[in-house]
Parts: sequence; structure tokens; C-alpha cells
Amino acid sequence: MKNLKRTNTNEYKNSIKTFLIDCIDFEECENLSDTDKVDYLFNQYNETFNHAYNVKRIPNECDRFADYLAGLPINIPYTYFEILKTAKQLHKTDTLTETEENKIIKNWFKHCALHYIKLKN
Repeated sequence: MKNLKRTNTNEYKNSIKTFLIDCIDFEECENLSDTDKVDYLFNQYNETFNHAYNVKRIPNECDRFADYLAGLPINIPYTYFEILKTAKQLHKTDTLTETEENKIIKNWFKHCALHYIKLKN
């Protein structure tokens, strides 16, 4: 996969951080700092989704948070077209191979969840 930037570079980490923070668009978050926005998102997650049944159903926290994100509680891309468009912007490339596209689409919500968890911690 030659087109994709490594996701552990500072450039990519900064790009995805900015993107993910911008996705948190609750009306209550308009004047909050980035840290407070992430805290607000996780408070909403804990109040509405992270209950005992879901913890038992999905034991892995990253998978559970990815499942929460897939329910679209925030303004995050969810169509294949928008996911790939966003991935191209984050990786600063114009083209992706079919294999890269499939990998990105398959792992989109889990990848976002992982980076949100990193922002939280």
C-alpha cells in the first residue's frame, strides 16, 4: 500500500485529531476546548451506550466505541464515498488502490474509535 501515509506519523496524527474534533458538533460544545469536546463525547457515550449489556455484548472498549460511532451520534462520514474522500484528505493522496479502499472502509469506525480513545487518554 504505497499511497497511504503511515498512521503513526505526527503529520497524520495531527490531521486526524483536527478531523475528529471537528466531527464533535453538539450544540453544547460550541465554545468548549478540544479536550472538553472529547470529554463531552465520552460522557454521552457512557450515558447512552456504555451500559452493562453492551459491555457484555462487546467486551473490547475500542470495538464497543466503534459500534457507538457507527450509530452516528456525531457528524462523522459514513457513506463509502465520504469515508474514502476523507481518507484521501487525511493521507494527502489523490488515489487509492482497491485494496486500500476496502481496508479503509472495513476499518473506518474502529480506526476513528481508536484515535478518539487516544485523544481521551
